[in-house]
This record gives sequence, C-alpha cells and structure tokens, in this order.
Amino acid sequence: MGYDTRVGTATTVANALTGMDKVNVGATGQEAVATTAGVFTANLPATATIVPSADLPSTNAASAAYTDKTSLVAYDNLGGARTIDIYMSKTADNTWEVAAYDHAGAAAAGGFPYASGPIATQSLSFDPTSGKLSSGSPFTVAIPGGKSMALDLSGMTQLSASYAISAATTNGNAPNSLTGVSIGTDGVLSFQFSDGASIAAYKIPLANVPSPDNMTSVTGTAFQVTRPPARSPSDRPVRRVSGRSRHHRSKARRSISPHSSRT
Repeated sequence: MGYDTRVGTATTVANALTGMDKVNVGATGQEAVATTAGVFTANLPATATIVPSADLPSTNAASAAYTDKTSLVAYDNLGGARTIDIYMSKTADNTWEVAAYDHAGAAAAGGFPYASGPIATQSLSFDPTSGKLSSGSPFTVAIPGGKSMALDLSGMTQLSASYAISAATTNGNAPNSLTGVSIGTDGVLSFQFSDGASIAAYKIPLANVPSPDNMTSVTGTAFQVTRPPARSPSDRPVRRVSGRSRHHRSKARRSISPHSSRT
C-alpha cells in the first residue's frame, strides 16, 4: 500500500489507510509523462543590434526579425513530441524579448508568420556590470496539448561574446515500457522505464518496530506487530532463601499439624 504521488503531493495519515492505494506494478504498462520543467542557459551577445519593436517576433509579422533562435522538444499529455521555437531579440541596452512558438504552426517555408501568435513572451533584463540575468526567469510556456513548462533561464548571461548555448534540457518523455522498480530509503517507490527514465510513483509510509523478525504475516506481504504475551503468576521470579524458596518453606509450615509432636 502507498500514496500515489503521480496525482499530486501525498497527504499521509498516521493511524489509517485513508488515501492509500494498492501498489500494482504488473498493471503498469506504457506510460507517458508531460513536460513541466526545463533549463535553458546561453550567452546573448551584448553588442547585438537592437530589433525595432514593429519587427519583434511577438508581432508574428512576416517581416519579423530576431537576434538568435533555438528550438526545444517538449512532451504533451499523451507523450507526443512538440517542438517549441524560441526567439531572442535585443530590444534595448541590457533588455531582451524572448518569444516561444509552436513549430507545428510555422509557415510553409519555416518561420514567420506562424498559424497563430506566440504561446509565451517575456522580457529579460541583465545587470550591466556583471552581465548576469536580473529578471525574467522562469519563462512559463504552455505546451500545446500538454502542461505549462517552467523554463529556468536563471543562468543566462549577456556578455561581449557570440551566442552560445551551454544547457538545454526538458523533463517528460514519450510512451515507453516499464522495466523495473526501485524503493528509496525514504519510502519512495519509483518506476524504471526502457528509455532510462525514473518516475516517483508511490510514497510508502515507513515505521520502526521493536522486533521485525517477530512480526506476524497477515496476507500476502503484509505484516503486523506482534504484542508480547501477558505474564502469568507462575512466570514471575521466585526469591530463594537458604537453598529453598519462601513459597516452599511456607507450604512446609502449613503441612505440620498442631497436634504433632517433635521427636
């Protein structure tokens, strides 16, 4: 039994099985995971030419211009791969616009105009002294047919160097087969899939018991703590005096008749 963490954060109950489900690994077939997060890190050239506001990618005009572009693959709710085009355009000193489009809507020749406007836009600001990003992260992108992806841009820089990507990753995966499971020391049961992905599926409550070897089997692989038996009076220790117990001496005295004589 465990709490299904794939549907949200588990609310554990200390004295009942409320909210817990039977962990059935055999019933787990192919599984797809939608993209919810990613990381994109790159340097934007500080000496780039400013793009006029009327020509920015966010306008989706046929004449749209940009400074640099990249694409990321994300996954929708059914595990379908979605290519997201990301445009970066310098709008002023130390200020850039980032715009994201669904590549499926690109013009026949590629690029602008897309079938519909951007799925996300945001302004980035950089520290003029250090060249580090000062605002604009994360960049939230609504994946078509999927969930919102929080794209971490905190490592972006604007330096006097060419455009260079140092990190570009997203989570999620296409449908793939279950190959095994693992259970961590914190009780988290994870599914292992054929593409190497690992997904935390259940949270199994853990407890300390006085003697695990003496637990009683209930059903299947379930066990319960065995209570120690109550001690009977005959099990109590008896104090011995002069080689005989007080209990024995008392019985001996009671067995002597008051009319018996000593020899």
